[in-house]
Amino acid sequence: MSTLKKVSSLAEIKELTTVPRLTYNYEAQLIDKTHLDSPEETVKLIRKFIDKGSIRSQEEFLLMMLDEENQCIGIFSLFKGIRGQVLVDHNLILTLLLSFGCETYVIAHTHPTSDYLPSPEDVEMTISLKHKTDYFHIDMKDHLIITEENHYSFQESFRIW
Repeated sequence: MSTLKKVSSLAEIKELTTVPRLTYNYEAQLIDKTHLDSPEETVKLIRKFIDKGSIRSQEEFLLMMLDEENQCIGIFSLFKGIRGQVLVDHNLILTLLLSFGCETYVIAHTHPTSDYLPSPEDVEMTISLKHKTDYFHIDMKDHLIITEENHYSFQESFRIW
């Protein structure tokens, strides 16, 4: 059981309640515009942006923005999690999509294990994000789950389309 510390000044209270400030600084990496007609082509491009050092140890979540001709205009590596999960901030994704005037996008995340099939949480998150972006007439083209060897495409499996 912890004991309470008696404080005698406002400065001591401020010191005890100081919380580190989190900041976000995301930059899209410039790439050659590539017309993406299939999930295989999309996975091939996204693999270039996945942190190779952590693909076996933690999940990573990426956002790919596409123009009206299905050409990639930018890829963001947004979130990193732990071995079995990554927290996804839908508001940040919406902010980025709206800021860039993006009408179509692909999301992807890695699975550190060789199991590339979606978990119930993956399906729930995908449907939730799709509903939110649909409200703004922003089309989710696909959600890809990528492992070191394989991938899973929600589009190919007709999970949500």
